[in-house]
Amino acid sequence: MSQTGGAPAPRLPGEGTLTLDAKTLFERGTTTGPGKGIGLALAKDLADTPGARLSLTQPTPTAFTLLLPHTQCSRLPKTAVS
Repeated sequence: MSQTGGAPAPRLPGEGTLTLDAKTLFERGTTTGPGKGIGLALAKDLADTPGARLSLTQPTPTAFTLLLPHTQCSRLPKTAVS
């Protein structure tokens, strides 16, 4: 886990290769498989609600970073952010 400005920024590794346009990756309905395309859109919406940020870190293999606001992190148990 890295830190950005004192706030934890866990890197979330995925599998596979991004075959979609990174600009539309988090839009509802965006999918390359049998799913409905709500997973990443929902994850981004949930992250944005408390002021966090979910972003694509690298396309191959896919990896995401969840930047948590410092104020939210101070309320988490130490084991959750260490």
